[in-house]
Amino acid sequence: MKGIEEFGDYGIQVSFGMTLRPSPMQSFVRRRANFLLREAFKENGIEFATPSVHVGGDEKGAAAATVIMAHQAKEIQAP
Repeated sequence: MKGIEEFGDYGIQVSFGMTLRPSPMQSFVRRRANFLLREAFKENGIEFATPSVHVGGDEKGAAAATVIMAHQAKEIQAP
């Protein structure tokens, strides 16, 4: 059975099948089919969730992070 296999935390698992003749192009065809499927989702406004981590803290932690990032930016710009 092909179609939706599973609903996960960050998306759905879709299964589809195709029959190809033995050829060195099989991997290319498989990647192209996956790409076209992804494009079809995009064209229809279907977006996929991506895992992310949000770290909370007080204002002191945010201020410290800002100082560190500014310091790192200066190091990168130094000749």
